[in-house]
Amino acid sequence: MSESLDPEIPVDGKSCSTVSKCGTVFGRVLMVLLLGVLAIEAHAKFGYDHTLTTLRATASKIEGENIAGVRPELEEWSLPLSDAEKCVKGFPSKSRRLQFQTPIVVLKWLSLFKTYVIQLQLDDENNVISLSTDDGDLD
Repeated sequence: MSESLDPEIPVDGKSCSTVSKCGTVFGRVLMVLLLGVLAIEAHAKFGYDHTLTTLRATASKIEGENIAGVRPELEEWSLPLSDAEKCVKGFPSKSRRLQFQTPIVVLKWLSLFKTYVIQLQLDDENNVISLSTDDGDLD
């Protein structure tokens, strides 16, 4: 009689079934969480990379050269902000600030492990004259 009241002793194998069901549910929840984190990171990385590549390619077209692996010089190109915004992929947050009287548009992609940021430096006519990243790359 004391055996049936003790919760640690399985009765008719029901405890083992419950434990395996709990393990399956826990495994599925963990899998969904990992896939969610992976999706957020992939969205940030691919959006950032594609935007940076597109901006550099557009800048090289403006220069009139087909630059392969070389970044455009800082002072040799300008790109209207509206054209630069067309190059943006994904859904970055966008903010505008002044740094030493120079307007800067900051694009930031949501990520849990790394910061993906592109800063577009503007002139007085809202043309992008250079871009920089958190990796220290200047174009």
